[in-house]
Amino acid sequence: MKKSIILTLALVFVLGIAGTAFAANPFVDVPAKHWAYDAVAKLAQAGIVDGYGDGTFKGDKTMTRYEMAQIVAKAMARSDKANAEQKAAIDKLSVEFSAELNNLGIRVAALEKKAAADRVNFTGMFRTRFQDDQRPDNPTKGGHPMQALLQINANAQINDDWTAGIRWEGYKNFRNDAGLVNGTRSSAVGSHSATSSAAYQGQYDLTRAWVSGPIAPGVKLTAGKFGETVGTGIMHDDALTGAKVEFGNQLKVKLGAYQNDSWFGSTETVATTADPASMARYGKIYLGQLNYDFSKATKGVASYMNIKSKIDNVSDLKAWDVGLTSKLSADWTVYGAYLKGNIDDSRAYVVGVRYGAADVNKVGSYEIFVDYQDFQNYTISNSNAYQLSNGEKAPVFGFRYVPMKNTKWTAYYYDAKQYAKNGQSLTEGQHHKFFRTQVEMFF
Repeated sequence: MKKSIILTLALVFVLGIAGTAFAANPFVDVPAKHWAYDAVAKLAQAGIVDGYGDGTFKGDKTMTRYEMAQIVAKAMARSDKANAEQKAAIDKLSVEFSAELNNLGIRVAALEKKAAADRVNFTGMFRTRFQDDQRPDNPTKGGHPMQALLQINANAQINDDWTAGIRWEGYKNFRNDAGLVNGTRSSAVGSHSATSSAAYQGQYDLTRAWVSGPIAPGVKLTAGKFGETVGTGIMHDDALTGAKVEFGNQLKVKLGAYQNDSWFGSTETVATTADPASMARYGKIYLGQLNYDFSKATKGVASYMNIKSKIDNVSDLKAWDVGLTSKLSADWTVYGAYLKGNIDDSRAYVVGVRYGAADVNKVGSYEIFVDYQDFQNYTISNSNAYQLSNGEKAPVFGFRYVPMKNTKWTAYYYDAKQYAKNGQSLTEGQHHKFFRTQVEMFF
């Protein structure tokens, strides 16, 4: 009887130790599809971690939890070099591998409490802008010379795979103390009058809201209202409402379906719109896009967009574009883009060169760019990627400079010559001179 009890207690003791050791085994592999690999890969690309002792991050193989914890420890030691998004990733990793980090002598109890609070991460940007917009039809107009924009972003971690985000924006035009008609850059969903520029008065609006996550292995879905660059950015580079799926690695594929009314913010109706290309005549938008990395230095993009007409006697708007960006050296980058549309056989192209790179995390970094932009009418719908408007062509000269961390100063100038059909309501050959300088502060 006594031998049986002793044997039973010994067995329980041994199994208890074995079970504890197994549960805390730092040499168990992290599963190949675990989110930590992607998080560490992004930190490695940003230079926050450099992986194993030989200075490489072996992203093509699985690692043990102990190996992963070593990389996380390096990231924690260099967190002062990380931005807000990267710090949130480091905190999340430190909680996931807290047991292994504790075995390494790194205490993360405080981070566990912080991570719970940081499931919702807030970032933002404040921009102040001065611009001088000189047009021959009204040379004293000035074009809203003083403006300010405040953005607040909230990003929430729903679970290990899915995230949600929202953005609030407040736009202020100090010239007449009013914001833009139809909200912030025609992208707001707040309530306000769309009939008077004085009615908006710079109110604060919810301008974006979206969710994003995997729907199948390697396939990511984003739905809601979110920022979207279509192809090269000539046709569109702002918010869209709809859904897109993305998949692929070296060759990345994007397929999207969107609504026109929240894209262009037009208050026109079909009955009162004289221009056959007015966006008030169009509804659903369909997009197909390919991004291909020819090498680490050279990247290409191609896209096709079909904007469906809402009435029988107006054809669908269709456009395709291609673009290429190549980093020739540590400082020199060349880029080009070409777009072809089906209205009036329109086309647009950009060729340019850039020296340097303005990185908001590197004080004193800067870039200087010179490009030539040639946009026939009906080639741009809503783009922040380039400076000119429909029906203009000109060289553009500009720079970006980081005077202090998380702050970027931008300035550019052009003297654009007009096509016969243009978005400025000017006559062919007239010149449109434009200068803008702005400071953006990120937090």
